[in-house]
Amino acid sequence: ESSLGGLKAHGHQYHLWKSDPNTGNSQTIASSGLADAALLDPVEFPLMTPNGMWHLSVSATRGWRNQEQLTFNIVIGLLISLMVGWMSKQMVELRNNRLNLTRLVEERTAELSNAVLQRKLAEKAASTEALRLSTILETASDGIHILDGEGRLVDANKAFLNMLGSDSSAIGTRHVTDWDDWNDWAMIKPRNDQLIASGEIYVFETKHRRLVGTGIDVEISTAGIPIA
Repeated sequence: ESSLGGLKAHGHQYHLWKSDPNTGNSQTIASSGLADAALLDPVEFPLMTPNGMWHLSVSATRGWRNQEQLTFNIVIGLLISLMVGWMSKQMVELRNNRLNLTRLVEERTAELSNAVLQRKLAEKAASTEALRLSTILETASDGIHILDGEGRLVDANKAFLNMLGSDSSAIGTRHVTDWDDWNDWAMIKPRNDQLIASGEIYVFETKHRRLVGTGIDVEISTAGIPIA
């Protein structure tokens, strides 16, 4: 009763009632002094009790809405609607950003995986090709050697080294003038420069010298290849 009295103190009228199970008529349990029919635009709250269903009807003494209250409630409702809309938009954008980030990470991971795979395949192919060329170079019966642009020996097979009576220590240390009959680099260099510039195969005869000093007549088939 004291709690219901608080409703009246705050400007509300109330009527607590229940229906008679036999007659269906309304039986008042407590009220602020007005019957349910006299309440202004009442709001009803059903209450389940051990004695059955009770009903509490409540209305504002001066009505639920005056103009100031209505305006205030409309403004508050609009602000709440705007806030809810903004939060919903932020949630959608956050979800989209997460999806985009996930997709971007997946794409970059796939690209990196593919790049790593391609690099491994390229390295394997290069290693296989290098082994193939090395096998051809070492098993060839003809002497094969490679000079750089300054005439230094940068590679040679066993047949070439054996022909000169040398070994692998000659690679990187000996110069073409050490074994070619044209031992004047000023004469050999223009020929080499011309070979590199043309890229064509050039065949000529010359004489090589072994380490022991004996000469060997040779036919050279050569081509210049520019290497960056």
